[in-house]
Amino acid sequence: MEERNIALSYVFELPPRAQIIEKWYESSRIEYVLYFLKLYIAYNAWYQEVTHTSNDRQALTLLKKRFVIWEHYSQGKTMKLLKSYMNMLADLTQKEPLIHHGSYWDGEITNNTDWRSLIEYWYQVRCLIVHGAEVPEKYVWLAYETLTIFMNEIIDRMKRRMYQKGGNEVEVWNVDMQADL
Repeated sequence: MEERNIALSYVFELPPRAQIIEKWYESSRIEYVLYFLKLYIAYNAWYQEVTHTSNDRQALTLLKKRFVIWEHYSQGKTMKLLKSYMNMLADLTQKEPLIHHGSYWDGEITNNTDWRSLIEYWYQVRCLIVHGAEVPEKYVWLAYETLTIFMNEIIDRMKRRMYQKGGNEVEVWNVDMQADL
């Protein structure tokens, strides 16, 4: 699409004021790839800490067993904004599964409570980007938005734990396992 716009600009010279408007419009567009990767770094550091492994596959397998935060989500107690994004993701990935290489996930999110697939989705988007594959912007945008909601909840729970427990570091990390939040 961008190449087509560039080609059209050679054929049709926009008036100077329109060129300025187009320039500012283009410069305002958010590059979700960079924001998602920065966010994933925070997520990666957190899950390495809670799973006690730096092996991504092992960590993801262990994360899928940590269910309390997801139970709260499914009950509507937390991350309420996530449900609408999960609906979009389920619709998108069922129509156009996320292309990836591996046998851990089929590329689809089945519904708005399929959090185990969401964990794989984040990882697959990350892998595709890092390994130089073309990832449609809508996939990256949804990965960014959903991971932002999750990480906001994790950070909020960590802060509450620090406040409630007086800074006990061990308790801070396991915020997705605590049923009393």
